[in-house]
Amino acid sequence: MICCVKIAISIFFSQQLPQILTPAAQPCHYGGGEENLPALCIPQTGLTAAASVHRHHSVRVKLQTQSDRVPLKSFRPGANMRSDIPHQACGQTPRIAPATLAPAQLHRPTRHRWRPLLAALSLASLLFTAGPPSLRAQTPTESALATPPRCEIIPLAGHRFEMRIDGQLRTVWHFPHDVPRPFLFPLIGPSGQSVTRMGHPGAPDHDHHRSVWFAHFKVDGFDFWSENGGTKIIQNQWYAVEDGEDAARLAVQLHWLDPDGQTLLWQDVIIELQPALAVDDDGSGWQLEIQTTLRPAAERPQVTLQKTNFGLLAVRVSKSISAAFGQGLLTADDGQTGEPSLFGKPHRWVDYSGASASGTGPSRSWFAEGITYFDHPSNTGFPNAWHVRQDGWMCASPTLASDLVVTAEKPLTLRYLLRVHAGRYDAATTERVFQQFADSTGFELTRSKRPHTRYEINRRD
Repeated sequence: MICCVKIAISIFFSQQLPQILTPAAQPCHYGGGEENLPALCIPQTGLTAAASVHRHHSVRVKLQTQSDRVPLKSFRPGANMRSDIPHQACGQTPRIAPATLAPAQLHRPTRHRWRPLLAALSLASLLFTAGPPSLRAQTPTESALATPPRCEIIPLAGHRFEMRIDGQLRTVWHFPHDVPRPFLFPLIGPSGQSVTRMGHPGAPDHDHHRSVWFAHFKVDGFDFWSENGGTKIIQNQWYAVEDGEDAARLAVQLHWLDPDGQTLLWQDVIIELQPALAVDDDGSGWQLEIQTTLRPAAERPQVTLQKTNFGLLAVRVSKSISAAFGQGLLTADDGQTGEPSLFGKPHRWVDYSGASASGTGPSRSWFAEGITYFDHPSNTGFPNAWHVRQDGWMCASPTLASDLVVTAEKPLTLRYLLRVHAGRYDAATTERVFQQFADSTGFELTRSKRPHTRYEINRRD
C-alpha cells in the first residue's frame, strides 16, 4: 500500500511544483536548509504524511505514525524543482504566505503550489482507506469492545471471583484453601450493605455459618456441616467464566474430602448473576441462580446424603435483617410468617426481609431490604421443607424427611434462586419472579467450539 502511495504522489510531484513561499524581509537562500510544510493526517490509518523542501529544492514526503511520530517511509517524489525559488543570501527562513495576501503579492508561478500536494495526499488517503482492514487503525466505535458488558465476573488474587453489575460489586465467590468450604460473601443489597453476614451474631461456635455456602451434616457418616469433623470441600477447578449484557456465569467443580483426604463427592456448581428481572417492579435488586449437581467420586458406586435438616444450600442473613437481632421477618409463599409457622413445612420460597443501616454521619438511616430464597419445581421433594431460624438463617432441606442416595447413573441436580431486593416482602412481585424462574430451563456445561475456550455454559433446550 505504501508503494501505491509513493507512485501516486510521485506522479503529482513529477510536474513542476508551483511555490507559495515568499521571501521575508531579507532574501533567502535554500542551499543547505530544509523547510517543513504543513503535515496532513490520513484518516483511519493512524499515519501522517509530512512534506518538506530540501536542498536543491526537492520535495520529500515522509509517512509516519501519528501517535509516536516514528517514520515509516521517506521518499523523494518527482524531479527536483529549482526554477521558482530565488538563490540569494539567507537572512531568515521563508514563511508561508497568509491567505489574505492578494494574488499580486505572490510570485505568479507559485500561486497554486499546494494543489498538486493536496491532491496527492487526498489520493493517498483514499488508497489507505480502501485498503484491507488489517492496514487500517480501528476506531473505538468500530471495536467489538466499545460497549462493556453489564454483568462481569472478575478473577482476583486470594482465590476469589468478584461478580459485578454495571461495574458495581454485588457478591464474591471465595474458595481459599485455609477454610473448610467455599462461600459467597458479601451479597450487596440496594442499600449498599450486605444482606448476609459471616458467623452467628451471638454464638461463637457458629463460625461455620459463612453467608451463603454448601454443606451437609452427614455424608456417608461424615460431618460436612460443622468445622470440627476434619472434612473439607475444596474447589478443584473452574470450568468457565462468562460475561454478558443480561447475565454473567461461573462454573466450578468442588470435591468433598473425608478426614483422610479421600474424595467422596464431585460437585459441579453453576452460578448466574442477573440484574433485576423485568417482573421486578422496583428494578433496583439483582439475583443469583444457582445450579448444583452431585455425583459420587470415581470408583464409588454411590454416596448417601443422610436424613438431616442441615443441608444443602444455607443462607445466613445479616444481624439487622434477622428477626431475633434486628427488624426482620420470615415470610413464606402462603403468607405464613415466623419460625414456628415455617419450620419443617414445605414452601416454594421463603423471604427474609428487614432493614440495613445505610449512609454515614448524620445522614445514616435504616433502609428496608431483604433476600428471597426460591426452590425450583424440578428439585427432588419440591416443594421442600425448610429449616429456618429467628436468629437469621434459612435453608431448603431436601433430606429433612429421608436419605438421598446419589449414584453415577442418577446424580442429584438442584436449582435455587436468591433474589436480593429493596423494600419489604411483596407477595405479587415474588410470585411473578417465581413463575419466571419455574419456567426457565437449567444449565449445561459443554465443550466449547470457540477458539481458546475449553468449556461454555448454556441453557438447556
